[in-house]
Amino acid sequence: MSDWSMGYQTDLQYTFGYYREINPLYARYLLTTQGFDTPDFSQGCACELGFGQGVSITMHAAGSTTKWYGNDFNPAQVNYAQHLAKYGKVEVMLSDESFGDFADRDDLPMFDFICLHGIWSWISPENQNYIIEFARRHLKVGGIFYISYNVSPGFIAFEPVRHLMSELNKHMLATKADAQDKLAIIKQYLEQIVAVEPSFIKVMPGVAKRIEDTLTKDYHYLVGEYLNTFWDITHHSVLCERLQAAKLDFACSATGTELMDSLNLTAEQQQFLAQFKGGPLYESSRDFIVNQQFRRDFFIKGPRKLTKVEHTRRYNELALVLIAPGKNVTYEVKTRLGTASLIQEIYKPLVEFLDDNEPHTIGQLKEHFLDNKKFPQFTEAKLLEAINTLVFTGTCAPAVMKDTIDPKSIKQCLDLNLAIINETDDSTVNFLASPVLQGGVIVGDVGLKALQVYLNNNRPKDKKVLINCLLDYFAEPDHTLNKEGKPVTDRKEQKEIVSKLATRFYEDQLKVYQNLMLI
Repeated sequence: MSDWSMGYQTDLQYTFGYYREINPLYARYLLTTQGFDTPDFSQGCACELGFGQGVSITMHAAGSTTKWYGNDFNPAQVNYAQHLAKYGKVEVMLSDESFGDFADRDDLPMFDFICLHGIWSWISPENQNYIIEFARRHLKVGGIFYISYNVSPGFIAFEPVRHLMSELNKHMLATKADAQDKLAIIKQYLEQIVAVEPSFIKVMPGVAKRIEDTLTKDYHYLVGEYLNTFWDITHHSVLCERLQAAKLDFACSATGTELMDSLNLTAEQQQFLAQFKGGPLYESSRDFIVNQQFRRDFFIKGPRKLTKVEHTRRYNELALVLIAPGKNVTYEVKTRLGTASLIQEIYKPLVEFLDDNEPHTIGQLKEHFLDNKKFPQFTEAKLLEAINTLVFTGTCAPAVMKDTIDPKSIKQCLDLNLAIINETDDSTVNFLASPVLQGGVIVGDVGLKALQVYLNNNRPKDKKVLINCLLDYFAEPDHTLNKEGKPVTDRKEQKEIVSKLATRFYEDQLKVYQNLMLI
């Protein structure tokens, strides 16, 4: 019998992550800023290949009117994704076919958006070709294709280490061994081989630190990243050439911060790269300069650049929302060059205006800040740079105006979220679905537990109920309260920490949760 996994590790289920890059609303925002035309996703169809546990696809289907299809050849993951979708009665078409069989189907619609995250570099060349064929056959002209993948030069130095991990797993570790036991053996082996001072480590001094950092990752991540039969490291230009078979042209990086050259490149680097701007050598040269390890890219089948008038109109129509309390916003951004301080004279009044945590269009922000005597420091260029920076760094998120949201999407998100909140003690999903974002937003373990207490106690206005319930919760053996990575056992200290958490929930987080329509 053939191996249906085709070399992909399926002994452990994939992580329960949410990825904003595969949200069509985010794709539309990013591509519009770069001057590209995008489809109308509201009445369109989208497809996620290799959707893992289905957190992203379910939340995107719940929060929008886009019809979502997905395929993942691991039936255990498809089963969980279907379970998640049933929570909110979310209509999403999921299958567990091989990529080859899925590509051959003739009953699928033409898609406006096809996406795959964390898949390409860990599947066989045969499966990669099936994905290209799928995009060729099923992506509309003008449709968007999102893909993420490992690239050289940033990953090539770690390939020998990955090979050692894979060989150890293949030849010396018992197939049915406990996950943590496997991790302990791999960690011990790598520590021992580094200790004998191999020449490879001497000529590649950064590898030792990278091994140390890698082994702190979750075991599920380590299995998916390093222990598959296939592990492909490619170059951006090579992938572009392969995707030409599906008539796909590179549009831009899907990592917004990669578009902020002034924060990530020195003046000399920017000047050097300027001569290649718009050409095939630009991205490869940039990857080499920044030592790129992992790329997230948007491609378009038949890209069309917007005219100046179109771009201004489309850009003004884009909406965004602050997804954190304004007082928690830090005016610093971590970049490849270190930490950059944002000009508070520009950013602070913008954050204060957005602190209602309601969606605002860029046109509304222009109207409020430009040609306003209260804000003489703003020019259009400075305002738009600040807006994009807030979105690209994740402080704000692309949004839709509330009066345009379909009531069905609101109901689906509320039902889905309520189920996740009520099962938070046993679940590893740390995200909730927002119809404002047409996708997910991270809430975290403590946030979910606080919401559970709040909703199950008739939304009490007094935080004492929340404090007492959280103290009881953290008194249980399986729910240790940690501070700076260490468990807190002293009851008085626990109460101080929980009191602060409760205060933060009522004064800061609750408004955000309500305005994003999570509850």
